[in-house]
Amino acid sequence: EKDTLESHQEIRDLKKQIDLIKKNVQEIKINTEQKQRDIIDQNYKLSLLQNQLSATEDKKESMKKFLKTLESECLALAK
Repeated sequence: EKDTLESHQEIRDLKKQIDLIKKNVQEIKINTEQKQRDIIDQNYKLSLLQNQLSATEDKKESMKKFLKTLESECLALAK
């Protein structure tokens, strides 16, 4: 009978450990999903910043061309 009681206790202990492991796995899953959402969000923000940088560089090139044209016109007027 003592062996049976110990076996039952061992089974209960194992079930508690299994429940704890299941809970930990669930928490890890939730944390992983949150991290994946955070990564997607950060990638989106990065993409927006890259587009903004590209647009700024395009404006800079346009401004350089405009200034060069303006400079040429000013030189032509000075003659």
